[in-house]
Amino acid sequence: MSAAVKAAGAISRRTAGKLLGGIVIAFSMIDRFAAAEVAPPLGGSLKANPRLESWIRIQPDGTVTVFSGKAELGQGILTALSQIVAEELDVAVGRIRISGASTVAGPDERYTYGSQSIELSGEALRRAAAEARGLLLDAAAQSLGQPVQALTVRDGTIAAPAGGSTSYWRLAERGPQALLRHTLTGGAKPKDPDAYTVVGKPLPRIDLPGKLSGAPAFVQDLALPGMVHGRVVLPPRSGLTLEAFDEAAARAVPGVLAVVRHGNFLGVVAEREEQAGGAPFLIHI
Repeated sequence: MSAAVKAAGAISRRTAGKLLGGIVIAFSMIDRFAAAEVAPPLGGSLKANPRLESWIRIQPDGTVTVFSGKAELGQGILTALSQIVAEELDVAVGRIRISGASTVAGPDERYTYGSQSIELSGEALRRAAAEARGLLLDAAAQSLGQPVQALTVRDGTIAAPAGGSTSYWRLAERGPQALLRHTLTGGAKPKDPDAYTVVGKPLPRIDLPGKLSGAPAFVQDLALPGMVHGRVVLPPRSGLTLEAFDEAAARAVPGVLAVVRHGNFLGVVAEREEQAGGAPFLIHI
């Protein structure tokens, strides 16, 4: 302390502050922020589709309905996404019923391209499943009168250390769709990859049986009521002008419904695919 302060004897804190040039006041808020973890912001596909029930639904029959906005195009994506959800929910992969690219009931993830299905839909389902698991465990804890930390989950069965148990499916009978009718927060922590037992393991692909048996599997397999087929007639090279064609010959083909010309564009509409592709044209270019 300076000599001036000593000479002053007992002085007020205000006077001491003036003599010392000011008082620095600091508040510690470390404990407050450490106690409350801040949830990461929703990103990727979750940002556009934040409702949990648009991704995952628990069914009373012992299955889990999963929705993805990505299409199965032969890349095996529905199998991989099923593994991700099964891992986070702690259920067998055989319980997963997954639907791809259904924007009627599921999320709109726009396009399937660029090897982004795992990056976008996979990460979204991983975080959605982790949050669904947390909500189900909270409900089970209330039902069993046990703390969440004491509960374990194995293939959808939730057990308490004292011997009581329930399951996702029993909770489903009480209305889990209302439980999962929830806006995602992003606060649930997914599993540590070191704890994985399903992801990364070999599994029969969901899409292969239909492909091997010839079942409808792709967009071109769609058969809608009243659907017709169209084909476009292309010139041998670009930059050519369509001068004339034999419209009568094309219309004479059984099944042909219309012949369409718009400038240099020429196409035909028919009842069946092979009829549209087989319509003859005598073309002058």
